[in-house]
Amino acid sequence: MSRNTIKYPPYEITLGWDAALETFFATVIALENADEDEPLIWIGAMLAEYPELATFLDALKKELTMAGISGVDIPPSLIEKLAADRDREERTFAEKSPEIKRLVVMKKS
Repeated sequence: MSRNTIKYPPYEITLGWDAALETFFATVIALENADEDEPLIWIGAMLAEYPELATFLDALKKELTMAGISGVDIPPSLIEKLAADRDREERTFAEKSPEIKRLVVMKKS
């Protein structure tokens, strides 16, 4: 799993690739409520929800807009890193035994 964080006060946005769930994911938390269990936004928590980067970024933009969060720009370097993370993590996870893959997906469900 990869994890990248953008500080966008008063929010913190975490984006990454989850090889076990085969999806990009993002969470957004309000920094003043960082101790709360639930993020304001959480996408990519289901199996193969956002396997394509462009679709994921569009969905994140829509969720941010619906939450009233504007002006967030994902740097091109981070977009490239997310794509590279997926490629690297897919290869690593593909090498795991079927039993390990099943356990990882079951734990995340």
